[in-house]
Amino acid sequence: MTVLIAIHAGSPVGYVGLLPSVETSHASAGLYVSDLYVDERYRGRGVGQRLMAAAASHARMLGGRHLWLTMMPQNNAADRFYRRLADIREPVIAFAVTGQTFDELAEAGGDGIG
Repeated sequence: MTVLIAIHAGSPVGYVGLLPSVETSHASAGLYVSDLYVDERYRGRGVGQRLMAAAASHARMLGGRHLWLTMMPQNNAADRFYRRLADIREPVIAFAVTGQTFDELAEAGGDGIG
């Protein structure tokens, strides 16, 4: 994981977490934005925009051609922010396997495929 941190007056005010991504439907490598956070006191000042620009620049430096991200549907502020940045809004459904369900699935996998 790569984390880019926004600093103001020597203190962190936001960050973006990035993971490698391959988007087969667009035939390109890039980065998945696993988390974008800006301290509430600094929201609306362009920090998030600069973090996303830095993320895109970092992806391009690695040979990537996209940023992929998801958000919770009830996060209206994130929806407004990402709509200003994104050129493709795909209707996807995200799933998470966590907690006991994850543990049970991992146990069923044993030592791997073989």
